[in-house]
Amino acid sequence: MTSPLINRIMSSEAPDAEAEDMAVREAMQELVLYGLSESGFFARAAFHGGTCLRIVHGLDRFSEDLDFSLDRPEPDFEWKQHSAMVGRVLEQHGLAASIVQGGGASALRRFDVRTAGPPPESLRFRHRKGRILRVRVEVDTNPPFGALTTQSFMDFPIPHPLICYDLPSGMAGKCHAILCRDHLKGRDFFDFAWYVGRRIVPNLTLLRSLLDQAGPWRGRGIEPDARWLVEALSARMAGVDWDSARKDVTPFLGEAQRKALSLWSGDYFADRIAKLERGMQ
Repeated sequence: MTSPLINRIMSSEAPDAEAEDMAVREAMQELVLYGLSESGFFARAAFHGGTCLRIVHGLDRFSEDLDFSLDRPEPDFEWKQHSAMVGRVLEQHGLAASIVQGGGASALRRFDVRTAGPPPESLRFRHRKGRILRVRVEVDTNPPFGALTTQSFMDFPIPHPLICYDLPSGMAGKCHAILCRDHLKGRDFFDFAWYVGRRIVPNLTLLRSLLDQAGPWRGRGIEPDARWLVEALSARMAGVDWDSARKDVTPFLGEAQRKALSLWSGDYFADRIAKLERGMQ
């Protein structure tokens, strides 16, 4: 009898081993979310970021990590209780995995889930010997002010609830990432275009808190309005190496989305920024 995990992986109809690995990782992500729900984690935290867009809202790109933010600062937060439940859920679904706790004194606390995946004979494709798939789970224990959340429901492995940032709050986080991240990440621009295409405008209260908390505007009390944001995004995107941005995001996209990357240029993103500006008026 085929397990629910294998059914979930096979439902992706992955055309090659690389895509099948993505399908295994996504099944792992959903099992982690279920484990966190079962542990009561969503009574104190919300899911956000690219994987949230992929799993909850149908973003058409793959994503690796699970990002969360606590409802209020908890400097003594520990993952131990919640990660233990995640480990039990993975084991119950036939996935041998190790849980590796992250170290350091940062406000970002993490653990990694590492696995060789299901038994090779249960999958379609041959995989490299010794392959390890990883999902990183990270939470901000000193969250910014102003995020709004909504409840969503997952279907795998059984129906269960989770709490997510609403889309305007997610857009605020994405604008902050584009403006303040200290390295180029093409996935930021892909997600930004996705938000704009759906006429999502950022939660400016949250964006203000994010800008004040981290990045070049930290502690300056910036009051971002539509004009400020348009000017800041335009200045940032004027200096982007679009070839490098395309190279970063390409491994996370299907064939159709990869073809669309040919549009990426200063002119294309100037159009996206102008569309955002119209939506904020």
